Amino acid sequence: MAGVVCLQDGDDIPNSDHVLRYCSPRHVMYGAIIETAFELRGSDSYLSVNWLEHFSGNTCQRLQSIRDSIAIKLSPSGRFAMIPVVEAKGNIENLQIKYHPTPTDNSHAGIYFSGSEQNLEQTLELANIAANNQSFLSA
Repeated sequence: MAGVVCLQDGDDIPNSDHVLRYCSPRHVMYGAIIETAFELRGSDSYLSVNWLEHFSGNTCQRLQSIRDSIAIKLSPSGRFAMIPVVEAKGNIENLQIKYHPTPTDNSHAGIYFSGSEQNLEQTLELANIAANNQSFLSA
């Protein structure tokens, strides 16, 4: 929780917390986030997410803090997918979710897949977890 957990770069995000994945409009179909939003891009070694509980306040206030700190341009028709850490780690073998703050985004984190390679099953499971949890408009 904000103010209670003090993490260093590379530390595991607590199991009781959540991460958010920004999903651009090309990964949203009929208001639902599709599995392509959870695929690694190019040479990325992890999936970029934001640690919700890094910020204080209620969920809406924390979400606004993430919107304010995220380094990419957010589209009004994009969405944020919420992923409970405990659920992702419990359903995907050897998954790690680590804190990686950047100079402009103190809530930045990464989802790492076992052996640094992601497979279709892991992608679909993350999409399923996101579908079963809240998602939020990006703007």
